[in-house]
Amino acid sequence: VTGKFISFFFFSIKIFFIKNILYGYGNGLPPNYQKQVAAAQKGTDAIKVVNASRTYTIGTIANVLYIASRSTVDWAYDGLDIPYSATIELPPTQ
Repeated sequence: VTGKFISFFFFSIKIFFIKNILYGYGNGLPPNYQKQVAAAQKGTDAIKVVNASRTYTIGTIANVLYIASRSTVDWAYDGLDIPYSATIELPPTQ
């Protein structure tokens, strides 16, 4: 896979965000949504090998959390033509 963009966000919930086609303003999905889901699933599976209790929800920002405006994954996907763009939310330190 070429063209990947990953940003990390530290918060109390753990979610993979996949680019939302309308900059987080709507519930549309990008054309390669299923491929992004498959790639994100591989990432969550790899994390579970290291920490079996860690659970991630995979989806777009708008569909998993809330409507949001112009995220970095939107910018990478649309502005830079990077087909695999995601944000991984990490849990706070324990």
